[in-house]
Amino acid sequence: MLLAAAVITAVLGEFVDAALADRRNMAYSGTFAPYGQGAGLVTATGADTEIGLVHRLVDQATDVQTPLTKKIAHFSKLVTVAILGLAAVTFAVGVLRGQPVAEMLTAAVAPAVGAIPEGLHAVVAITLAFGVARMVRRNVIIRRLPAVETLGSTTVICTDKTGTPTRNQMTVTDIAAGGRRYEVTGTGYAPHGDLRLDGRPEPLDRRRIDELVEGYGRCALRVLAFARADLAPGTTRLDGLPRLTLLGLQAMHDPPRDQAAPAVRACRAAGIQVKMITGDHVATARAVGEQIGLEGAVLTGTELAACSDDELPDAVERTAVFARVSPEQKLRLVRALQSRSHVIAMTGDGVNDAPALKQADIGIAMGRGGTEVAKESADMILTDDDFASIKAAVEEGRGVFDNLVKFIVWALPANIGLGLVLMAAVLGGGELPILPVQVLWLNMTAVLILGLPFAVEPRDDDIMRRPPRDPSLPLLTRALTARVLLVAAILLAGAFGLFHWEQDHGASLAEARTVVVNVFAVTLLAYLFNCLSIDRPMVWRGVRRNPWVGVGALALLAVQALYTYAPFMNELFHSAPLGTDAWTRVVAVAVLTYGVIELAKWAPRLRQ
Repeated sequence: MLLAAAVITAVLGEFVDAALADRRNMAYSGTFAPYGQGAGLVTATGADTEIGLVHRLVDQATDVQTPLTKKIAHFSKLVTVAILGLAAVTFAVGVLRGQPVAEMLTAAVAPAVGAIPEGLHAVVAITLAFGVARMVRRNVIIRRLPAVETLGSTTVICTDKTGTPTRNQMTVTDIAAGGRRYEVTGTGYAPHGDLRLDGRPEPLDRRRIDELVEGYGRCALRVLAFARADLAPGTTRLDGLPRLTLLGLQAMHDPPRDQAAPAVRACRAAGIQVKMITGDHVATARAVGEQIGLEGAVLTGTELAACSDDELPDAVERTAVFARVSPEQKLRLVRALQSRSHVIAMTGDGVNDAPALKQADIGIAMGRGGTEVAKESADMILTDDDFASIKAAVEEGRGVFDNLVKFIVWALPANIGLGLVLMAAVLGGGELPILPVQVLWLNMTAVLILGLPFAVEPRDDDIMRRPPRDPSLPLLTRALTARVLLVAAILLAGAFGLFHWEQDHGASLAEARTVVVNVFAVTLLAYLFNCLSIDRPMVWRGVRRNPWVGVGALALLAVQALYTYAPFMNELFHSAPLGTDAWTRVVAVAVLTYGVIELAKWAPRLRQ
């Protein structure tokens, strides 16, 4: 082992401490040599090669739980604890009053079933699926469903240079040869352009070559040097490096995409940091960064390697462009940002990008130029390899999360209200205001019919002018939780109050229960319009923007009329026809709920 290390050091010479991309006398596993001959010293094989290191890094990278998954899991735990507590209180109070244990067990289960949000997971899946469909139309393919929402939580986008903010169309723009300078006009692969000669001689001595290379790099150009060797006729083997004669230089440009700079500005306006990470030369990385709006100091792979784990997060946070970065350092960059609670979107196309793609909160692979390894490690694929598509995906992701929050804020009061109404009846020792089969009816009709339009609710106009959501915040903020409890309290008071009002004024038990069911259904319809905008008054804005809201409203009114007046439904669900006065009181509760919530939106303490 010591002998091998000594041989490697002797062969590498001055490059032994160089960054991976600067080790000019090394060839790596996976490199293609299309023609010619050569000889070399093997320094590593199998898992010890750089490709082997990439595979080890992929295995070390962890699958990060998405923000939505974390929030749904935490939210589900809270709901479960609340429901179990509700059932336990109901059971304990009934038993202490001397009621039979078996009867109280059944009674305790009823409010628990009413409080469970059965439609939550179904609507979450449907909303994410609609988000996936919209993203396909914007050149984004989602491989893992929760990644849709993760995009909306993104706080940092780490992008490669070639092919994402640039066109991946490397074409020659400048030539220095034969003592002359030439300019090649045109852009990308379009077959248009001229060859222009520069009326001045250009001696190519060593000093001038260094100046040209540096100058080309500052203009975001890659440089290739061409040389020739005079060999005797019939030569088939080289025992050493022959004397070469420099022929000249060619500089190549990969132009930025037209939408790259506007997309970077849009992301920054949305509070999202954009960082470019490349293996290219420092001068080239800096120039491309400036062209797309990423300015400031460039941090190199060598400088990253010198940073300790404690120093790295600060260094990465304040830097927008990274050059000469190795696969291992890309992975380290992602972890450093995640240590600051950032949600990271990482782009890549090569095998060496796979570890960082897997470690990132959302890995983004290139559909056109990406390797299969990169695509397998990624959560989403760009079909056009365009940075602007990432911005579009973030926009869609934010819209998906908004719609999920709107649905939860809308649906949860009904579940809480149903649980509270049943618990109040059990604790009070009276008749149940709503039967379990009627609770099932509400969950099958009102929740699903009115909940599904949230899945296709259009994005708000200012969605990319807001800062990213704080990943540490819960699914529902304190303001939204207060709103949910307020509506649940109105439903409890309205349903329980009208149940006893109807009975006190001569209504049958079936009629009183039918009133309760319609209080929940019609109030949910009115409250739907509140929730189409979480923090701004609506006034029919939702119907104009989303026609499915109107369809859902008409469908709900139709099924509730069927539930109330069809004889077979009366027998099946124990409902009964209602008169005009009863409907007036039902609508009054719904209108009251709508008005209270719209007024609450103006109260600073109840705003989101």
